Amino acid sequence: MKLGRIKLKSKADKYSLFLFLLIVVISFNSGFNFKQVDNQMIKSAYVYHLSTYVKWENLPLDNEFLIAVIGKTGDGKIVIPNTKKILGRNVRVIKANDVEQAERLGCRVVFLCADQQYQLPYIYSYVANKKILTICANREFLNNGMMVNLYQEEGKVAFELNQKAIKNGNIKMSSQIYSLAKRVLK
Repeated sequence: MKLGRIKLKSKADKYSLFLFLLIVVISFNSGFNFKQVDNQMIKSAYVYHLSTYVKWENLPLDNEFLIAVIGKTGDGKIVIPNTKKILGRNVRVIKANDVEQAERLGCRVVFLCADQQYQLPYIYSYVANKKILTICANREFLNNGMMVNLYQEEGKVAFELNQKAIKNGNIKMSSQIYSLAKRVLK
C-alpha cells in the first residue's frame, strides 16, 4: 500500500493540520480527558436547546440572550458558540455571583454549579414568577427546587424536570420537552 503525501493548498489547511496534531500530542502526553470535554459540550448543547423550548414572553429588547453560570465547580463549564441565537438574539454565557446579579444583568437562564447547594432555598423563592429558567447537574438540587437537572445515564446525558419549580418560576415550556424528559417530578 502506497501512502501519498497530503497536499495542503492554503495557509488555513496547514494551520488546521498543525492544531489537530498539537491537540493529539497534548492529549496523549498530558492525560487530557476528551470524555470530560465531550460531556461539557453535550451539557452546553442541552442548556442551549432547553432554552429554545421555553416560551419567552415580554423580554426586554436587549441585543443578547444571557445565560449565567453561578458557582466554581467543573460541572458549570457551559460553552455555547457565539453563532447560536435565541429569539434572534446572540447567546452569551457569563459568570454571576448569585441569582440576583444574574437577574440584574438580564439573564433568562441560570446554571447552578454543585458548590452552590447552600443557595437552593433562596434561589427557589427568588425566581418565583420571574421567568428565569434554572438548570443544574445534581438530582438533589432538582428535588429542592431547581427546574431542570442534567445527568448521566449509561454514559449518555439526559435530563429531568421539576414541574412544580417550573410552574413556580412562571416558565412555559413546550410540551415536547416534557415528553423527552427521562423523569418529571410533579
